[in-house]
Amino acid sequence: MTQDKIIAVDFDGTITTKSSYPITGNIRPEAIAVLKKLQKQYKLLLWTVREGKDLAQALRMLREYDLVFDYVNEIPEQTSRKPHVEMWIDDKGYGTQIDWQKIGEYFNV
Repeated sequence: MTQDKIIAVDFDGTITTKSSYPITGNIRPEAIAVLKKLQKQYKLLLWTVREGKDLAQALRMLREYDLVFDYVNEIPEQTSRKPHVEMWIDDKGYGTQIDWQKIGEYFNV
């Protein structure tokens, strides 16, 4: 069995313009474009602090852009609390606003 390559992506401030949970910023179209390209080669994990109605709102927003993540806040096949992924894309990890063009270039998509 081959292990799927997975990229974990934060929602607030990464896919959206603001990182002010529970307030939802606007979806960044450039994020959607890169994520759709990445999804052709990787599985995507939405890794967010959101839960309940706040998570449902985020998933609805993403569906409006025809983006459905393969996993949300967990990877059932994995038993570790911190999922094993190829990369984490998170505005807090970058310490600055995410540059989706550079992410796309990094992955050659």
